[in-house]
Amino acid sequence: MDQTTVENQKLLLVATLQDRIMKGKNTIIFKELMDEQLPQFLKNYLTNRVQKIYNTEEPFQTKNSKRYDLNYHRIEELRLEFKRAFEEATLFTKEEMEEIISRTISLQWDLLTSPAVTLKKIFFQHRTELTQTEVLRILEALDDERIFIKNLIKNIRHYDQYHILSDDFSLIVVSTMEESYSRDFSDTLLSDLQALLNFFNCVDASHSNQLHKNIVKLMLEKRNLEHLYDMIITTDDSCDVYELSVLGSRLSELNLFGSENEYLNHGREDHSKDSISFHTDDKAYALSSETPDATGLPGEAQLHQFQEKSDTHHPIIMDCKDPQDFIIDRSMIEHQPDIPLVSLNSLFDDKSKRMIQKKIFNKDNEAYNKFLDRLESIDNWKEAKQIIDYELMIRSIQPFSREALKLGDLVFNRYFPQKK
Repeated sequence: MDQTTVENQKLLLVATLQDRIMKGKNTIIFKELMDEQLPQFLKNYLTNRVQKIYNTEEPFQTKNSKRYDLNYHRIEELRLEFKRAFEEATLFTKEEMEEIISRTISLQWDLLTSPAVTLKKIFFQHRTELTQTEVLRILEALDDERIFIKNLIKNIRHYDQYHILSDDFSLIVVSTMEESYSRDFSDTLLSDLQALLNFFNCVDASHSNQLHKNIVKLMLEKRNLEHLYDMIITTDDSCDVYELSVLGSRLSELNLFGSENEYLNHGREDHSKDSISFHTDDKAYALSSETPDATGLPGEAQLHQFQEKSDTHHPIIMDCKDPQDFIIDRSMIEHQPDIPLVSLNSLFDDKSKRMIQKKIFNKDNEAYNKFLDRLESIDNWKEAKQIIDYELMIRSIQPFSREALKLGDLVFNRYFPQKK
């Protein structure tokens, strides 16, 4: 789906919603807008706007006087009711609504089709860091039921730093995308398609409740999974639009529910040289150079900028040999011995423990112990390795550093004890 077609689709959505909301009127009050079926992102924006207008203009004021106790509960109740009434009666002109709808529809379209890049743009366009609470509040306000967004909220909530930097947020988002698609590809993609379909229905009440094949293609392209298109939309099809249930059946028939499947790995050698690929558990998610980041840098400039930033964080490994093969022969994972697992504490000698606590956990013994407790409940190396990789990533530890390799070797020995 070329960029011109995408922009035309956005313009069509904007025009459709403007006509439906305004119905030829020159003004509309906030209460009427809230009674309409609107995309949640637009409702959130309008709500914030009327609250800002009320606080700025202060249409209802009570003169302060020692004669009255203005904190009296009845006055407080009425004051709150007046505030709500004024907010409901806030007028928006046709020109204001056209500008608001154009901005929010375009942003929500990007959020649904290219979530990784758009989330960073929303959060960090004018800031370099946010608190964990601020990020969670914004994510939860999206009222988004996508599996990816739910997993992202979970991972942000478990992030052990109060302040989240822009680069760290990008790593968490990419890791969450990889985790969501590698563990439950079919349901994750279907939840993305369902959210997009719900968006269309909120914009146009007469929508056919179907997705055009070009939209499906776009969603796959934005996730670097365009090689799946011909398997989902076959040349034998005579139609251009599909019910979501039909697409779900196609994915099920392709046996895409497992975490290890040939369809996700197929075509990895065809990834564009202008894409940055991040691999977790042999799966890849790419931020395409076709989509600008928060700074608006397109193409090669965006790639160059991200590579420079990543030099001090997590090394970028392009489509080549699986990086995990540099440490552990992954074929051994299939033959994990069926033996009782020993406690991790018994495998960590004092010298190794001190080094890992200092180099990886910055002498935070509580975080170190929580990490070990989490690994203690894992009964296979493959899942343990994913947990280790994620911990190294969020702490910006080089995966091939001395301390990272030492940690991996010690935990690996729990599942594959060395013969004496």
